[in-house]
Amino acid sequence: EAARDYCRNVKIVVSGGFNPEKTRRFEKLGVPVDIYAVGSWLFNNNGGTVTDFTGDVVRVKVHGEWIDMAKVGRKPLDNPNLERVW
Repeated sequence: EAARDYCRNVKIVVSGGFNPEKTRRFEKLGVPVDIYAVGSWLFNNNGGTVTDFTGDVVRVKVHGEWIDMAKVGRKPLDNPNLERVW
């Protein structure tokens, strides 16, 4: 009962390789999807204009405490090539 109350506004988001063809296939099959995340499909990703990368949320801070919240296989990582800009 508590889970039903807590999750009443949960939406299903799909991502990973979504383009118009894949989206149409999901719609045709009646897959219960609320949001399609198309990501890098929107950009030109060939030659010198590759912009494809991921920026996943892997943990969130709730009431001052970090909670892991990653997709399966993802985890927080430090990258020495990144520089904080704020």
